[in-house]
Amino acid sequence: MAAIGSTGEHLFLPECFEVSFADDKIIRGHVQSAREVQETLDAVNKEFNTAFNSWFKKINKEKLGPDAESRLLWYTDLQLQGTTCIVPGLVLQNDVMVCDRGGRPYNPKPTNVQKDEDHAYLRQKRSRLQLTKKTGCEAKVKIKTWTLFEDFSMEKATATKWKKAVKMKEIKEALKAGDMRETTVIQMEIPLAASHTNHTLAVENCISRTISREVRSKVEELVQAGRLGECTHSQEDAAALCARTISAEGTAPSQRR
Repeated sequence: MAAIGSTGEHLFLPECFEVSFADDKIIRGHVQSAREVQETLDAVNKEFNTAFNSWFKKINKEKLGPDAESRLLWYTDLQLQGTTCIVPGLVLQNDVMVCDRGGRPYNPKPTNVQKDEDHAYLRQKRSRLQLTKKTGCEAKVKIKTWTLFEDFSMEKATATKWKKAVKMKEIKEALKAGDMRETTVIQMEIPLAASHTNHTLAVENCISRTISREVRSKVEELVQAGRLGECTHSQEDAAALCARTISAEGTAPSQRR
């Protein structure tokens, strides 16, 4: 585990993101609201010239009650409020977002399927193998929304299995009495450049994405000024010139699909 603040790899993240763990592949931390989650995602997309698509979402629709003991987990974010505690809590929502370059680089191959056992003929499934921008990248953003019960926290160094069981029994009694103080926190795990595989993180990755109105206006200004004439090789060169100009002026392209 890298010491928090010992490297500059997480300086691109907004101030609302509190880092609790960092290594050469991921950064883990937490924020307090959905707005801060989106702000963090925008910063990640801008830093790595990529985007993440929603892949999995699970919402816990059951209400917390006296019989919720089996669904309670221990939140082990060691940097939570500067302590070395583990805190019991409930995962309300679990989201996983994958890099837009993830997935198979080709469509599935044609396969023969037995249609009916009573007939001796096969049905051919037709599909064309078309090259896509998917490269099988496994980078993922993981987001968990927790409800924590900090009044029942324990020191990680002394939290034995027996002490945890006793603490869970105390939580159950407090749930029956309705005397529980809750705190909501959103835990995020963000992949760094080393987690992206089989593709580059160059600014040209943004070519196929929708850009914001401000960026579109800036491109029109560059065209009217004749600066795109400096690019004589390809559309990628022109896109790179626009991106560099916009980045220098502090306007970031939108990462929306």
